[in-house]
Parts: sequence; C-alpha cells; structure tokens
Amino acid sequence: MVGGWCWDKYKSFFEARGYRCVAPNLPYHGKGWSVKPDKRLGSQSLSDYIDYLKREIDRLDLAGGEKPIVISHSMGGLLAQKIAEQGLVDMLVAITPAPPKGIFALSRYSLKSVLGMKIPLAFWKSPIGVTLKGMEYMALHLTPPDERIDVFEKTGYESGRVMLELSFSFLDPYNCARVDEKKIGCPMLVVSAGKDRLLPPKVVKKIAKKYSADYKNFEEHAHWIIAEPGWKEPAEYILNWIKQQSSQ
Repeated sequence: MVGGWCWDKYKSFFEARGYRCVAPNLPYHGKGWSVKPDKRLGSQSLSDYIDYLKREIDRLDLAGGEKPIVISHSMGGLLAQKIAEQGLVDMLVAITPAPPKGIFALSRYSLKSVLGMKIPLAFWKSPIGVTLKGMEYMALHLTPPDERIDVFEKTGYESGRVMLELSFSFLDPYNCARVDEKKIGCPMLVVSAGKDRLLPPKVVKKIAKKYSADYKNFEEHAHWIIAEPGWKEPAEYILNWIKQQSSQ
C-alpha cells in the first residue's frame, strides 16, 4: 500500500553514513488516495513484484558481482525473502516481515485489521484500500495523530490478488509465498515490534527461526516501526548489525 516514501527517514539516516540508498515504488504504487488506482494493480501477484525488484537490482549496475544490502518491511519483507532465495542479496534485514507460506499469521488482531480495509466483492482481482481508522489500528497507534493523517494520505491501494496470496497462501496453486530456506545463504536479521498488531513478535520470531536468522525485538514499537517516534533506535541497531557482518 505504501510507496518508497515510507523509507524517507531510513534513507536519510543511511545516506548520511555513506550508503547509497534506493527505495523504489512497486508497480502502480506510491500515488496516494487522491489518484484513482490503475485497474492493473488488482491482478498483480507477488511474482510480478519479485520480477520487478529483480529488474531494479539489475538497474543498480553494481560492479564486480556485488549484491545489495536489502532492508525491508511488512509485505516487502516477504518479497525480500524471495529475492534472497534467488541469491541476489548480500545481507537481508526483514523488519516486521510478512511470513512465507507455512507460517500462520492470522490472529484476532489481524482479523480486526481486515475489518478496516475497503474490500470489493471480487477482491482477488481488484485494487483494495484501507480506512484511516483501519490503518490507525493496524499500524499507526503509536504515531502522533497529526502524523497519522500525513501517512494515511500518502498511502494508496494494494493488489487484491497479492492480499489473497499473503493471507491465504494455502489456496495459491502457484505457491508465490513459499520460500526455500535452504537457498538463503546471506546473513539475515529479522526485527519484530512488541506492540505490532498486524505481525506480532510470536509470528516474526517463527520467521527468524525458519532461516536461523539473527533476531531482535523492539518492545515499545508498533508495525510502523520504520517511521514512528523512536525509529532511530532500530535504525542504529540495524546499522551496527550491518557493520558487524561487513567486518567478518
């Protein structure tokens, strides 16, 4: 639902420390609610997003076979797992990531979050949205009220097909959300937020266990951990983790 703008704080933080940062918009994303969604968005799949990100990595034109360090969040966390599965990532940081197939994420909190979404009847092939109250409940409850409005207005529609593949991966005959952990060989850090209603720590911890990844929980954060008050503490932890991996 969000675009590359959600990384503005992290982008400034890491660029100030010498990193080249790219935060692309997924296809038909990043336009906000004021722009009518492209009808093609509704039929986009996780596989379409993955193919797009692979092309974005190619466009980086990294020298000498270098691979990018990927920092991801929420649905992007699952996309990053799929990219890493294909050997395209040097290091992977997955912040409150959506789980791969085989890890059940639905709870009474996530189901209540669904009630705050604008879901059309043929949702599996339509763009879907979310209400302000829905977004406040699922992600922004620790964000100041004035900032919630700003985040919400920049948020846009998501693919109904992708939401189906994420929420009911067992129904997907193409297994778009399946990840073979044996194929991920890069260092990986998985981060959870203690007050996350959408992807709580008990779910995120299972993701870390699947990959035998490093794991860190920030107890006083919610799903919008990448930009809510106090965001810099997780960012600094991630920076230090990256530096540690680079020195090994």
